[in-house]
Amino acid sequence: MLVVDEKRKISMDKNRNNLTVKIKKSNLTLLLLTGILALLLLASCNGVVPGPPALPEPDDDIADSHKVTIIAPYYEKEEEKSYCLISKGVIVTNYESSQKVLTQQELADEIFLGFGVGATMEDLVNYINSRSDLNLKVEIQYLSIIEIQRMLEDDIVPIVKAVYGSHVYLPVAYNKITEEITNYATLTGNEITAGQFEFFNLDNNKSVIIVNPEKLSTYLDNLSKAIPLNSLFELA
Repeated sequence: MLVVDEKRKISMDKNRNNLTVKIKKSNLTLLLLTGILALLLLASCNGVVPGPPALPEPDDDIADSHKVTIIAPYYEKEEEKSYCLISKGVIVTNYESSQKVLTQQELADEIFLGFGVGATMEDLVNYINSRSDLNLKVEIQYLSIIEIQRMLEDDIVPIVKAVYGSHVYLPVAYNKITEEITNYATLTGNEITAGQFEFFNLDNNKSVIIVNPEKLSTYLDNLSKAIPLNSLFELA
């Protein structure tokens, strides 16, 4: 009988010790959680735990809309069939030169590949760059709609390849609120406004940029401001 009582006492002591250990562990856990919560509250000046940073708005520093009105005096219609790129190349070249320095026939003699084919952006870039007397910087870039808007706000007019086919557009105005783009149509000789996605992709629109030396730094600055879409996805 004494043996049984001794075993029961030992068992009760073990249970009491286990319970004490569990209570101490619970108190320690509670203390740690309280400390973490206090640190989080102190990290915020208004007592609210800050959430994750919001994604940047890459286009919030440009105007809601803008039109490059000063290019209008240099507008001209296509003089021949398949002069879509040639006519637009002439317009922007003359615009950036502030005078008529190039004609459609002169450009066509150098880069026109034939009716139904027209000319290539690469040939346009190579020819204008070869003309040292023009003193213009010309290159191909792949622009997002945001970058096109930035260029237009600074009166830089890109020549942009259409979403489908080989047609190219000459955007001269944008509206962020209505999400519209205005292009000058060299075939009909008038401006056409429509939804921006009817003309361009959200990103990677092949474009020819022609700028004079005075605008070169602004052009390069606009390119550096743009945030690639894949960067936004990485931040999300």
